[in-house]
Amino acid sequence: MLENRNEDKPPLLSGSIPGSLMRLSLPVMATFMLQTLYSMADAFWLGKLGREAISAPGISFPILFFFVSFGAGFSVAGTTLVAQYTGSGQREQANLAAGQTFVFLLIGATIVSLVGVLVSSPILRFMHTPEDVFVNARSYLRIIFTGIPFMAISFIYGGIMRGAGDAITPMIIDLGANLLNIILDPVLIFGWGPFPRMEVAGAATVTVTSRILASTACVILLVSGARGLKVRWPHMRPRQHYLHRILRIGMPAGVGQSGASLGFMVTQGFVNSFGSVVVSAFTVAVRIIHFLNVPAMGFSAGATALIGQNLGADQVRRAERTIWWAVGMVAAFLAVGCSLLVFYSQPVIRLFINDPQVVSQGVILFRVVSYSVFFFGIIMVIFAAFQGAGKTSPVMYLSIGRLWLLRIPIAYVLAFILRWGHLGIWWGMFVSNVIISMIGLIWFGRGTWKQKVI
Repeated sequence: MLENRNEDKPPLLSGSIPGSLMRLSLPVMATFMLQTLYSMADAFWLGKLGREAISAPGISFPILFFFVSFGAGFSVAGTTLVAQYTGSGQREQANLAAGQTFVFLLIGATIVSLVGVLVSSPILRFMHTPEDVFVNARSYLRIIFTGIPFMAISFIYGGIMRGAGDAITPMIIDLGANLLNIILDPVLIFGWGPFPRMEVAGAATVTVTSRILASTACVILLVSGARGLKVRWPHMRPRQHYLHRILRIGMPAGVGQSGASLGFMVTQGFVNSFGSVVVSAFTVAVRIIHFLNVPAMGFSAGATALIGQNLGADQVRRAERTIWWAVGMVAAFLAVGCSLLVFYSQPVIRLFINDPQVVSQGVILFRVVSYSVFFFGIIMVIFAAFQGAGKTSPVMYLSIGRLWLLRIPIAYVLAFILRWGHLGIWWGMFVSNVIISMIGLIWFGRGTWKQKVI
């Protein structure tokens, strides 16, 4: 019996740690890169319509992030459980964990979709959305909300497959979806050929359409078992003890992500109060920073799965070495990337919008914020240790603390009390990233994450 279980163990538990890490992380990075490229292409084409159009997805992003992030936190539970069961050789339990996570989050995503459509206007008003942007932002937000369940399917599939050690299949699906996004984006925005000119609504419609196609592929592969995990209807029948486990792991992660995203909404509200020029600069900057953070996001996701599998196999030392390898790789990349962004921010911003006022504000933002991205990238990788172990409470405290204990109070005092204006928001971002990364490294060093949950 024990021999069979050992034979079933995946190949990620031995051999080169950098090799295993790259094998899991590079496809995730490619996926994030494609998503970020689409987001940048979105900004590029909408920028041709003016600052009001390009501001709509920027204002909408923190709202969507708030609604989606709670479910995204729960998907960490699926990744962790599937990874640890896979590492311990319990394949049927991995299938069951995948099915339980899938049905749990799909129901939640459907509820979020309905609520989101109904509350779009009040939330935009609450965030002090400029009047010249409001109509476009509302249109964009409502369309995207209708596609939340389909986006959730793709997101869940990617998480559980990475937990099982397969990062290639989700990448291929996202590759197709994002290429379709990039191709169709200008077609519906500008009304090329037989298609109507939809402008901002066109960008949102393309996103939802591509997600519907991607989610269909995910369901077919998951049900057929063509890529390892095979979820059948009995796996999706709610099991009380599994749901409790998902809640125990996923609740702190969900609260942490949703709390942080609510903080992003407040920060966006601060930015909105300074008008469409500052909003446009912030929108472009956020997209560029997300692009720069792709390696950190990729190595974090890859390390989460690798750590989960190794903890499941009781290989604690290998799990710890995985984190340090990931930190070193991300640090090397971000040191170069952040430096380039400081010195070449102006031509980069002009790729998206050639408005002198917007470019000027964007350059100032990057000069303040860029190097703090280095610190935030490191803490993203440290999160992987806690998530792979299923110890998500530290991630919750660090995520919420970064926004609510540091960024928002500092930004408010500097921007509105001391009257630094929007420059105070940029310094709030810098200080919060640096301090929370230091705290995260100290917490990681305590070693409380080195126990599995299965």
